[in-house]
Amino acid sequence: RITDIVSDIFNINHDYFGTTQSTLAKLDMSTLVEDINDKHLGPWAEACSRDGIENTPLNPYLHQELLYHKHLNLDGSKFESTGFTYIIPNLTKEKVQEVLDDYVKMGIFPCSLVL
Repeated sequence: RITDIVSDIFNINHDYFGTTQSTLAKLDMSTLVEDINDKHLGPWAEACSRDGIENTPLNPYLHQELLYHKHLNLDGSKFESTGFTYIIPNLTKEKVQEVLDDYVKMGIFPCSLVL
């Protein structure tokens, strides 16, 4: 769901690799991460420069360690069992856009990247 939202907001394509390709990528993870960072850091710096952003806590740098043994599925049932209720129960494109708009207003995200 989040991948579809991000792809829609930034007008980018995404793809999922099968088990075989994922296993092969794990064999040379450092090169893969280096390629990913090379692809994203330059354009990010250019966008920040173009939009006058000199200092931001946000950046696209990917640490290799973040790709290992990370589960992406969260189960909120333990929270809910305490009576907790979500103010925003589902991630939506509008809510992600709202966060991006706030980041632009705060001067920490390049406005030229928000389509």
